[in-house]
Amino acid sequence: MSLRISILILGLLASWQAMGTQMVPLSIEDLGARADVIAHGTVQSISSRRLTEKTIYTCVELKVSSIWKGDSNLRTLTIAQAGGILGDQAQTIPGQARFEVGEEVVVFCVINHRGEGVVLGLTQGKFDVGGDDAIGKNCWNPFHGRPGGQTTPKAHWKPPLSMDLLRSKVTKQDR
Repeated sequence: MSLRISILILGLLASWQAMGTQMVPLSIEDLGARADVIAHGTVQSISSRRLTEKTIYTCVELKVSSIWKGDSNLRTLTIAQAGGILGDQAQTIPGQARFEVGEEVVVFCVINHRGEGVVLGLTQGKFDVGGDDAIGKNCWNPFHGRPGGQTTPKAHWKPPLSMDLLRSKVTKQDR
C-alpha cells in the first residue's frame, strides 16, 4: 500500500512541476528584431470569442499612440490571445500577457494569418507603462525592469526602463 501512495505522490509532484511555465528571456533587442509591429498605446476593449467549439480566444483592441516598428498608419491594433472567459467557460494559458482596459502598454507583436497581433514570448512582449509625460514615462515587464517601489527582493530587483531607452534599443536596429 505504501508503494502505491509513494508512486501517487511522485506522480502528483511531477505533474505539478510540469505545469509551470519556463521561459528563456529574450533581450529587448531580440524582441525588437523578431517583432513585425512594436506599438505604444492604450487598451480600449477586451472581448472573448469562440474560435472552434472547444477553443476560446480573446481580442484586445489597442488604440495606438505611436508605432516604433511596422505600419506607421496603424491607429488600432487587434491583439489575439489564446484562452479567455466566455459564459461559464474559462481557458487560461500560463505565462501569457494580461491586459486591462485603460492600461498603457508597449507591445512587441508578430502578425498572424488573420492580420492580428500576437504578443511575442508570452508576457515578454508586453511592457506596462507608468509615470507622466512631464518627468518621463517608464516601462517594465517581469523580465526587463520593475515598477518603482515594487517590493521585490533586492537580488532580483531591476529598475524600470525609461520609455526613451526602450524605444532607442529597438529603433536603432532599423537604422
